[in-house]
Amino acid sequence: FDVGADVGGPIIKDKLWYYVGVDHAREQWTLTRSIHRTLYEKEGGAWVPQTDSNDKYLSEKIGGADDDFTEHFNTLQVIAKLDFRANQNHRFALTGMVSPEWEENYWANMVASPTAVGALRNDVNVDGVLNWIATTDDMDFSLDTKIGFHMQTGYDSGLDGSRLGDSSGEAATPYVRWYNHSVTDFFDFDHGGKCDPLENDDGSTVLPCRVSLFYTGGPGWMRDNRLTRLSASTVGNTVQDFLGEHDLKAGLDFQLNQFQQKRGYSGGRSISEDRWGRGHFYDTRIYGSAVSPSEYTVFDYLENKTKSLSYGAFLQDSYQILVEMLTLNLGFRYDAQFIYSAQGKLAMSLPNQWSPRIGLIFDP
Repeated sequence: FDVGADVGGPIIKDKLWYYVGVDHAREQWTLTRSIHRTLYEKEGGAWVPQTDSNDKYLSEKIGGADDDFTEHFNTLQVIAKLDFRANQNHRFALTGMVSPEWEENYWANMVASPTAVGALRNDVNVDGVLNWIATTDDMDFSLDTKIGFHMQTGYDSGLDGSRLGDSSGEAATPYVRWYNHSVTDFFDFDHGGKCDPLENDDGSTVLPCRVSLFYTGGPGWMRDNRLTRLSASTVGNTVQDFLGEHDLKAGLDFQLNQFQQKRGYSGGRSISEDRWGRGHFYDTRIYGSAVSPSEYTVFDYLENKTKSLSYGAFLQDSYQILVEMLTLNLGFRYDAQFIYSAQGKLAMSLPNQWSPRIGLIFDP
């Protein structure tokens, strides 16, 4: 479904106005997991799979073993705005917007326990802008100033709500791969003996309900990120007449970005069984660092915090040379950017970026 509403109007006549809008959309679908067993027949003391005319293995669905999983995806958008006209020369506008998204997702992979493939994904964007516009009585000069804020967060959690770095819950449980087991090793269901192992005359067994790969444990790779941005800009504009019309603009801008990133695996690692299903396990994914050729340190997760600072200024003149059909554009821009590492040290410096501009427009 998708439902929304908005409302707006004056708070103080000819002075203050408001606007509020909301929209919520939701999608939902159901995944059904069913269990099938391979059909076997005994030949010469050994159980062998039954095949069709194309040599494909025959199987049958086990009734009453279906299990349903519901996924959903939600988006919400909320916007609010205030417009204030102090007088004919000064206007202010304050705008805020929040747009979260959240979902419960099993990645369409049901050859696993729900906790191993299921996760809650959350992303939120928050924005705010304050705008001030000032003009002179004759409108020969105007000043447009904006201050903005942006925050973007995104994180994964287990179905129980536990997050990366928690000491308990699904986020603290390693993600495990299992090979060549009966599905009955991982969950109980009424199969009426159809999944029981079949014993060959030599004592070996075959598994009618064998799964070549199965996942258990926590959700595996997880993230927890945050980006914040603070920006400000001001642009002045005036029109002057000197040997033709000059449209002059000058401006300043500033931006500060800070990024915090956490990433890792639930329980600090991803584990895999050997591919023959003999119960031998080893780490397949892990974050850490080598201390020596024979020693290493394991991290529960990696965390980095970086930031960048940039500012600039520009000046330009759009000059109509005596006749309206000929316009000369002149200007330049200065920019500087500084990027800081996770240790807080200046990692890259890009100062003194000069960008001149010249152009001639003929419009008969």
